[in-house]
Amino acid sequence: MLSRVCILCVILFFCGDITAQVTSNDLVRDTIIYRTNFLNRTYLLDGKPLTLPVMAFFMKDYPLPNNEIKLAQLTDQLCIAGYSIGSLFTIGGLLVSRQNKDLGGDLLQLGLVGVGSGLIFQIISGSFKLSAVRHYNEEVKKYYQQKTSAIRFRASADGAGIVWFIR
Repeated sequence: MLSRVCILCVILFFCGDITAQVTSNDLVRDTIIYRTNFLNRTYLLDGKPLTLPVMAFFMKDYPLPNNEIKLAQLTDQLCIAGYSIGSLFTIGGLLVSRQNKDLGGDLLQLGLVGVGSGLIFQIISGSFKLSAVRHYNEEVKKYYQQKTSAIRFRASADGAGIVWFIR
């Protein structure tokens, strides 16, 4: 009876670290995660939001994510240009439409095309960012998985246990 209680205590002691869900503490170091918002994604590294230049800084050592993040930067700049030029033509069309309806209508059409192209470039930029983040995370996981062992002993204030990684 005593031996069964001892074995049960040992099993409970070493199995106390089994979790059912991967938390942010169990993610690989330097992994970028994202939250989807309405028409946008927020990219986070260690809980801090990332901007596009900071993402480019982290991805400069990895060729494929670096190329994709540069394309994301380019399409983001084209998005800003499309919105800017489109809004200028739209405002110009609205101001001119009272004096010259034909010219005002043409300017409004050009403005809507500019705003529409800005929206399309924003969608393309978002897809390049997401693809770059996915490839970056894969590269970082490969780098850190080379340095990890399959069995670890973990002790913390919550308890202790042996963690077994199955690859």
